[in-house]
Amino acid sequence: MGTMLAKDAAGITQTVPTIAPGTVANPSPEVVTIQQAVGSLPFRFDGSATVQPVTAASLPPSIGQKPGSGSLGVVLASDQTAIPVKSSTPTAATGVMVAVTTNSPGTTYATLPAQVCTSLEIFNDTGVSLDILRPAATIPYRLADGRLKNFMGITDASQLRVKRTDSGPTQVTVNAEAITA
Repeated sequence: MGTMLAKDAAGITQTVPTIAPGTVANPSPEVVTIQQAVGSLPFRFDGSATVQPVTAASLPPSIGQKPGSGSLGVVLASDQTAIPVKSSTPTAATGVMVAVTTNSPGTTYATLPAQVCTSLEIFNDTGVSLDILRPAATIPYRLADGRLKNFMGITDASQLRVKRTDSGPTQVTVNAEAITA
């Protein structure tokens, strides 16, 4: 590993390490690599069908380690073939708060209100353990007080039902966030 002098964002000159490139057969010890086996599928980072190969020739000259940036540069071995990389723009998720009060007595389940969602996140701050029942389930998920659980694979919050684990008569309010990705 060598060093070079560079100015950071504040204009202060500092000594920073440089990374010596290697080859696949003889990698540089300073370089962390991800290698793909011959004949395997490309690396996938999202669900799109676009694969964008990255080669040393396709990288801008400024891609090396940037002093003061806190990020590592990308170094390709001189004998390494293209690395397929997929990129996408992240999508924002939206959340709507919903609440349900347990039944009294607590021997029967209360259904959460209707709210379209792809997952439901429940943080149990009720002071008691809750039993949460999914559609067609016969054994409930037990959520202890102070715990968080994200129920995925649903289409509406009303698919989940809750009750106190101890079947106590005192009603508690269960708050949840219905998330749509």
